[in-house]
Amino acid sequence: SPEATEAERCFEAAAPDSDATAITAAEQTLVDVEQKWPSELSRLVLHGGANRRGFLLVNSLSFTRRACVSLPGLKSPPAVAGPIKAVQFDPARPNESIVVVELPGAGYVWIPEDERAPLASPQKPSMIEGELLRNEWFEVAINEQTGGLAHIRFHDQRTKRLSQQVSFRFPRERTVGTGDTAFKTQYAEMRCRGREVLSRGPTRAEIATFGDIIDQTNDERLATFRQTIRVWRARPIVEIDIELSDVKLPDGDPWNNSFVSRFAWNDGTSAVTRSVFHAAQGFAGERFETSDYIEAASESERLTIVPHGLPFHRKTGPRMVDSLLVVAGETKRHFRFTIAIDASFPLEAAWNATTSVAVIPTELGPPRAGSTGWFFHLDARNVQLTRVLGLIEPPAAEAVSSNDEDHSPLPTGPGFAVRLLETEGRAKRVRLRSFRQPLHARKRDFIGNTLNELVLEGDAVLVDMAAYEIAEVELRFGT
Repeated sequence: SPEATEAERCFEAAAPDSDATAITAAEQTLVDVEQKWPSELSRLVLHGGANRRGFLLVNSLSFTRRACVSLPGLKSPPAVAGPIKAVQFDPARPNESIVVVELPGAGYVWIPEDERAPLASPQKPSMIEGELLRNEWFEVAINEQTGGLAHIRFHDQRTKRLSQQVSFRFPRERTVGTGDTAFKTQYAEMRCRGREVLSRGPTRAEIATFGDIIDQTNDERLATFRQTIRVWRARPIVEIDIELSDVKLPDGDPWNNSFVSRFAWNDGTSAVTRSVFHAAQGFAGERFETSDYIEAASESERLTIVPHGLPFHRKTGPRMVDSLLVVAGETKRHFRFTIAIDASFPLEAAWNATTSVAVIPTELGPPRAGSTGWFFHLDARNVQLTRVLGLIEPPAAEAVSSNDEDHSPLPTGPGFAVRLLETEGRAKRVRLRSFRQPLHARKRDFIGNTLNELVLEGDAVLVDMAAYEIAEVELRFGT
């Protein structure tokens, strides 16, 4: 639409070095869009629905995902069936209701506000026992001495998959202690002073530990920490929230004077990759950058660390990585990591952890088309849909020659384009489907030239994607 095109233009004009006028205009446009789009989208999806209040959950990502969604005002717990995988509901605190829901890629789920509570189900066991947090896949142990993550271990395995702690990295190794007990280390000590159980279930298990980061050579306190470890039922992930306070700000080279979150996994032969422009890439040397994910993968195991935007990391051994938290000049004190266990596609795990589900309270529902549905569908998980764009007419030079053997004339009428990204370095033929069957499809460049026309197979468009390719696919539906 013209409004969407103008909004895109306004956002792109607000670069970091733009003047204040452009930035203010973009901020105001964003406010306007945020106020308008929920009602417009719900009106389209719920057209012809019954008069029943509920929540429309919208997934902006192009893959099926399980997400935790807060539903304030939920009057009764929905049945754990279909897309609903787990529910955390307390009648005394309805504003804290949480649902673990499986959403279709680029689609939606509608949940009624007042679904009649099902018959009482057997009481689920507590998800916490002592220092352990458990879900149906694995247990997470808290280290009593450090307050960090001692291990993640699957119930049917003895292997400890990951450990973690917060520390400070000094410029060089120092000797700690004397005599036979002396040892050398380049890191400060994480000392736990206590812990607090925040939730025992039935869907969320949560323990917070608190203590100090100590320079062992002189017992100086460098910072105070509070770390929260969270496990969910029906989701094979672990969330780690870190809060630092009373920080003695580092000075000097940030790679050697910094507070870090240290991670260690079990297999030193694992291949370590990171995301560059959302695509899996290796790296040489110790220092590397990524804000999407770090993956350690062997033949049988995969471990994905999602740093939630933290960009700088250091490989400190065959099976260890430091993520830099606070360096000289840094003002942020709250950090989050998500650990995904055996995620087949790490970018999906990263985007699932960092992209919220849109929750739209509705007066109507369920949708006439059903309580779940999708707008776009891709049959290849290594290809992601990243943007929806408007039509671009071919430049004049191509339009003049559009009747030749290379390209047929473009049909008139509505349409749009989608931008696709191949993320794993593997060429793939993709079937793209949308909510309406197209009449014509083409792959275009970024200024509108036709690269090639695409084959339609039933309701699907066949798109050949090269390794790491970014492609724009334009769909036209005719009049």
